[in-house]
Amino acid sequence: MAEAIERYPISAEQHLSKPNGRRPWVGQAACCARLGATEEETRIAWNFYMTTDEQDGANAIADELIAAWETANA
Repeated sequence: MAEAIERYPISAEQHLSKPNGRRPWVGQAACCARLGATEEETRIAWNFYMTTDEQDGANAIADELIAAWETANA
């Protein structure tokens, strides 16, 4: 996820400066940066292949990175 924020700084600013939809953007951007996954592929993986514990872990990491981005860009 950190790689995606670093790789796509303009998109990160566009999406992370909004109050909503930040976790999904970080997750999708990470999947795109690392795997070349589309938005649809990411949604399918999230909904059908990840356990609740895996989703909770991914959300916790996203929250940490979003908080760090907010601090760095305040």
